[in-house]
Amino acid sequence: MKRNSNIQKLIFFFISLVFLGCTEKQTVNYAIVSGTLINANEDEVKLASIFTSISIDTVPAITHVLKLDGKGSFIDTLYIDGKRVFSLGQAKSQLAFTIKPGQHLQLTSDFLDVQNTTVFTGDASDVNNYLFKKVQIDNRINNIYRDEKGDDVASFIKKQEAYKGEYMQLLASSTGLTDAFISNEKKDIQYTKVRSYIAYAQGYRYINGEDAPEIPSDFFDVVSETNMQDYSEFKRSVLYQFLLRGYYAYEYTKLVGNIWEADPLEKLKMLSKMITDKSILEELFIMNARYDITRTPNLQAYYDFFNANVSNQVYKDAVRETYDGLMATKPGQKSPEFVNYQNSKGGTTSLSDFRGKYVYIDVWATWCGPCRGEIPYLQKVEEQYHGNENIVFVSLSVDELINLSKWQTFVKEKELGGVQLIADKALDSEFVKKYQIMGIPQFILIGPEGKIVTPDAPRPSNPELINLFNKCGI
Repeated sequence: MKRNSNIQKLIFFFISLVFLGCTEKQTVNYAIVSGTLINANEDEVKLASIFTSISIDTVPAITHVLKLDGKGSFIDTLYIDGKRVFSLGQAKSQLAFTIKPGQHLQLTSDFLDVQNTTVFTGDASDVNNYLFKKVQIDNRINNIYRDEKGDDVASFIKKQEAYKGEYMQLLASSTGLTDAFISNEKKDIQYTKVRSYIAYAQGYRYINGEDAPEIPSDFFDVVSETNMQDYSEFKRSVLYQFLLRGYYAYEYTKLVGNIWEADPLEKLKMLSKMITDKSILEELFIMNARYDITRTPNLQAYYDFFNANVSNQVYKDAVRETYDGLMATKPGQKSPEFVNYQNSKGGTTSLSDFRGKYVYIDVWATWCGPCRGEIPYLQKVEEQYHGNENIVFVSLSVDELINLSKWQTFVKEKELGGVQLIADKALDSEFVKKYQIMGIPQFILIGPEGKIVTPDAPRPSNPELINLFNKCGI
């Protein structure tokens, strides 16, 4: 946006405040953010809204690219209907802020040391300065789940109390915060604590071994004392949404043991028995269904059960879209095509180039740990079928094209075999979306006539893959 245009809007905004008290109700549908970013690597920064829900975010996303002048200054107008949270930055230099219509927030930050130099002034500065300091605490202790599951119970509880005390001390020492904000922050701090208890319990046996002492029953008091069906809190707090997701995931793990071997339909059935609040139930259904429907072996039953328990049309439409895509990629259906994907050896390759052969496709990325873990097994399978004219092995990378050279280097250094391709739009590529791929790696087997044998073939590390090949006469 042009700077002069924003300045005019800013002047109009202040003028409107003067007359606000002597006119009928006026609606301000925008906010203004401005500031100076020192030592920015480039002459522009990306501003993007942060999601308002972890189920389906119905609030339109906002993304702006802001130009910095010679001093690193910028100004932007944000058209919003209510309070929103935004990220602002370049690569690893990122910060976040909250703003609502009618406010003008200013900020300064040195991108060489964002943590210690960021300061907010103007409207909502007290809230943003507090939240920024809170994020610093988050960053310092964000490895709770990974690093502290191995603590004994007493040590874990002691650390959690210390962390909560640190949050509460920051809240108490911060000025300019309203009573309502403070009340909500106390709730969110408690939600973070409860969520860490659940994470600890969920990983306890895995980290400490099956012979570890039982967790005392009173450990879970902090969990049982929390209302897990408060829809008003669900709408208000993303932290509460994460808490509910973690809590019911833990309950599901206790019910079925290995969640990867269980039918995800059982999770919906469990939720329908545990949750009496209809709105919360629908939120948890959609939170799980968008991915789990791609894993269930009973697609029609899963889809029917979801629809029988959900009335929200937006949620039903989202799941129906995935369902339709899964039905279109069932075994025996004609496979979606990819056309002219870049080949690591030069030129381009299309799926149709392999007609007359079985095609085993590995959808992967260089940044995906589990994908890289399958590479040695894939290489062994490729070696086993070397010279077999009935099958071709295609590795389809969903790395972003801006990382093309990284992908090419990886392929070369790891001496990857088969046909190495990179998708045209990463995970947003039509081929990937039509297969409803929600996570990688995913393996697909396509027959000689271009029809799907299975959209979810065994991984190379799974002996069932060779059994599948044998059944196909490969």
